Amino acid sequence: MDIRRENLLNDIIEIYLDTAQPIGSKYLAHERKYNVSSATIRNEMARLEEEGYIYQPHTSAGRIPTVDGLEYYIQNLIKPDKLSTLDGTRLRAIFSQHGLKGLARESAHYTHAACIIVHNNSDFYYTGFAQLFSQPEYTSAEMVYSISKAIDQLETVMSQFLEEVTNTEPRIYIGKSNPLGNECAAMFIGNKKRQKTLLGLLSPLRTDYKKNMGLLMEIVHYL
Repeated sequence: MDIRRENLLNDIIEIYLDTAQPIGSKYLAHERKYNVSSATIRNEMARLEEEGYIYQPHTSAGRIPTVDGLEYYIQNLIKPDKLSTLDGTRLRAIFSQHGLKGLARESAHYTHAACIIVHNNSDFYYTGFAQLFSQPEYTSAEMVYSISKAIDQLETVMSQFLEEVTNTEPRIYIGKSNPLGNECAAMFIGNKKRQKTLLGLLSPLRTDYKKNMGLLMEIVHYL
C-alpha cells in the first residue's frame, strides 16, 4: 500500500475509534488538510474499500474500518502511546499498595475494558466487566450474548495466550486470530522470566489500541 492510502486508512481508523462515526471524504479533506481534492480522497477510499480495508455501513454513510483494516493498522501503522509521568507514578503507587490486582482494577478503569491476570495457568483473576458492558457496542442483546460466550471461554484459551505472549510487546488478537470471537479484541502482555504471568484486556473492537498498548508496556515491569 502506498503512503497516501496508508495515511488515509490510518486517519479513517483513528477517527472512527475516537468517534464511532463513519468518515466521509469531505470531512477528511477539510479536517486532515490533505493537499488533494475530496474527489481524489473518494477515489482512494474506493480503492481501500475494494481491497477490503473499509466499508460503508449503510447507504449515504461514510466509511468505517473492516477487521482486515484494523489488522493492517495494528500490524503496520500503530505506535503505542507513552504513559504520562503522572500516570506512571499512579501505577507505581497502586502496585505498592494493592499489587497486581490493584493494577488490574486500575487498568479496567483506564481503558474501559475488562482486565484478566493469569499465573502459571492456575491462578486466575479478572475485573472490569461492568466497564466492558458499559460500552455502546454492547447495548444489543445479540452483542451481549456474543461477548458472554467469549467470557465463558476465557479460562480455556488462557493457556494459548500464555504460551504466545512475549516479555516486551503486547499481543493483539482480533478477527480470525482471536479465539474469543469476532466481536471483541484481546490484548495481552506477560513475563516469563520468573514465573509465567499474563495480564490482558478484553475490549470492543473499537478501542484505543495505542493507549492500551502503552499501558500494557508499562505494566509488564510489574509482572
